[in-house]
Amino acid sequence: MRPAVAILMLTLTMKVSAQEIDELCKKNPVVPCRQNLKDGPWYQLDANRCVRAFFYTQNLNFDSAEAACNKYIVGSFKGQLVSIHNQDELNKVLCAMYKVHPGKPHYWIGLKLGFSLIPFQKPPFLWTDGHKCTFTNWARGQPDNSLMREGCVEMNYWSWGLWNDAPCGEEKPYTCQVRLA
Repeated sequence: MRPAVAILMLTLTMKVSAQEIDELCKKNPVVPCRQNLKDGPWYQLDANRCVRAFFYTQNLNFDSAEAACNKYIVGSFKGQLVSIHNQDELNKVLCAMYKVHPGKPHYWIGLKLGFSLIPFQKPPFLWTDGHKCTFTNWARGQPDNSLMREGCVEMNYWSWGLWNDAPCGEEKPYTCQVRLA
């Protein structure tokens, strides 16, 4: 097992320090986006996507953050809040966030509670880019949809990289992705 993966697997049972995240990001540094995008820095997330954490901008609610991401257009693709599909992508998003601000702010990511057409069935979480949610990194006890008011997902809850459902109206920093043409 690579050491970088081992560090993040600890997040499920213990708090991860900024020093551990710093070590993770030094061993697996984020790479600048291969396409020149405005308002950088953008980092390569996978072969077809780049990611940027927005901390030093106005905090936004979930829907406004998604709209802000939509303003970044590459070819015919609009930007969106980031979707994370595996541990490698989680590490890259985490390092992009850490590079912008090492203080562990809670960022919106593109996961939102969907709707269920079947009565009494718990609705699924869906990515705003339309992908199914097949990978998660929930904090212990999450998601809990406290008071039936938590339909959007933030990252870095309790510890680096952990996810939590939160009220969509809360204003937070956010992380966008753009699909490369």
